[in-house]
Amino acid sequence: MEDTLEFKLVKGEFTPEEAGKILFSLIQNKINYHNVEILSRQIRFGFGDDVSHSEKRVADLKKINKSLIAFLKEADAEGKKLEINGTFELSVVE
Repeated sequence: MEDTLEFKLVKGEFTPEEAGKILFSLIQNKINYHNVEILSRQIRFGFGDDVSHSEKRVADLKKINKSLIAFLKEADAEGKKLEINGTFELSVVE
């Protein structure tokens, strides 16, 4: 088995609206993942279980969302296009 796998999930030039659709979808899916993880852990282990990692990630992702909204509004107001280079790298850890 190879130790790493790298692939491009998104690559190209987009309008701010198109870029927003792509990026907001990714961010929302990550928020949903962490919210489900929080709920799942609370159901399985009770409300005393440590879900701080997922709670922090949700808060971080919401901040990213706000920054992205401002960035996209500015780019749109200036008539700019945006380039997304979304490369993912998976590495085997021991």
